[in-house]
Amino acid sequence: MPVGMVTSGDLLRLAQTDPVYLAARIARAPDPEGVARLAARLPALVGEFVRRGTAPQDIGRVVTATADAATRRLISLAESGLGPPPVGYCWVGLGSQARGELGVASDQDNALILDDEAETTPDADRYFAALAQEVCAGLDRAGFPLCPGDVMASNPAWRRTCRSWERQVGDWVRAPGADAVLHSQVFLDIRPVHGDTSLFMRVRDEMLARAEGSRRFQAHLARIACEWQPPLGFFRGLVVARRGEYRNTLDLKAGGIAPVVQIARVHALSAGLDEVSTLGRLDAAAGAGVIARADAEDLGEAFRFLRGLTYRHHARQIADDDPQDNHIDPGTLSSADRHRLRAAFRIIAGVQGSLALKYRVGQM
Repeated sequence: MPVGMVTSGDLLRLAQTDPVYLAARIARAPDPEGVARLAARLPALVGEFVRRGTAPQDIGRVVTATADAATRRLISLAESGLGPPPVGYCWVGLGSQARGELGVASDQDNALILDDEAETTPDADRYFAALAQEVCAGLDRAGFPLCPGDVMASNPAWRRTCRSWERQVGDWVRAPGADAVLHSQVFLDIRPVHGDTSLFMRVRDEMLARAEGSRRFQAHLARIACEWQPPLGFFRGLVVARRGEYRNTLDLKAGGIAPVVQIARVHALSAGLDEVSTLGRLDAAAGAGVIARADAEDLGEAFRFLRGLTYRHHARQIADDDPQDNHIDPGTLSSADRHRLRAAFRIIAGVQGSLALKYRVGQM
């Protein structure tokens, strides 16, 4: 016996909650404004996935796939206006976009790798400067804010030939000062989004070889990983900010997610592994024997929980039409979630202690 009717409108609404549908629409957007209008659906889509109980790593892939689709379409639109590129190039996503771990509060990090011929090709720099400016501005309008640290292809420092990037990576590894470590750790998370992937592979392979071969560089990365302290008090209770805009909250990114990302990166690079995602790095590093399997699995579970908690927090802010941030009031959590949060932070702090011993961080 029929109990209802599925209309074409029902099917359309269902399709609009499919990230593949959204990416396909973005790929056909007629102009940057169209890209922005379509990408504006992403926060509501994330909220829907949170309500469905979708795994946080899958939500991250959806957000990242949308950013990738927007980037590719904006590049295509820019090329339509500027004409064909004078030399080969590869647009690469950096940081959380490269790892497939973008959130709705994430800004953009990207770079351009140009064929070496760009050094002797007239107007190549002017062309790619214009292309990068259009794409980065378009991503900003589409809800992926400009990077506060200017780590974007629109900045000449992040728009180089293969040869120049190889020299830059060498300089970072040989002289790992504060700025070098800060910039290199963003570039160490790299993935091709559009263009000639052979250019990406050449730079990536050079980078992996140099990082694997420098214990000193790894030690500096380990120091950074240990500086991101989980917000735990002397008796392992949760510590919240006492003043300022985020009073009575704790920062899930700075206190939990970022340290795990850093720890996974150090271990993967020490073994020369080309995996980029945090969970993939932990698994691969355990397989290579550079981190205990139990520690890798515990960190992975802590990472999943913290990212899931962050997406739930974002979903509530989206529903309330509030700006998204990573600061959460633990008093709003259930007792079970507070217990899991403390456990996650303890796991991270414990692995940080092991990393500090391995690289003698306290003696640097």
